[in-house]
Amino acid sequence: MCSSDGLRVFNAWSATVEKFLSGHTGEVWGCAITAKGDLIISVSQDHTIKVWNTETGECLTGLCVEAPLYACACNSTGEYIVAVGLRGVYFLRLLS
Repeated sequence: MCSSDGLRVFNAWSATVEKFLSGHTGEVWGCAITAKGDLIISVSQDHTIKVWNTETGECLTGLCVEAPLYACACNSTGEYIVAVGLRGVYFLRLLS
């Protein structure tokens, strides 16, 4: 779930918050999760894309662009990310 102060990762079975991912300094407007469930990608009003480890809650990497970002998506492995914002579309590749 996206919010103004971070991302909350819910357990679908118990409907409880399992993790809180903080690191954005603006409202989070979009997020995506890989098919394996190992990565979460988030985009924010603070002009950043962040990639999170779902197990640890650690922010693995981030990128700052020149304008707010509204939405994101990734392929099944999380290797390729697309983000959409005020200034355009961003295509990214995560290197391991």
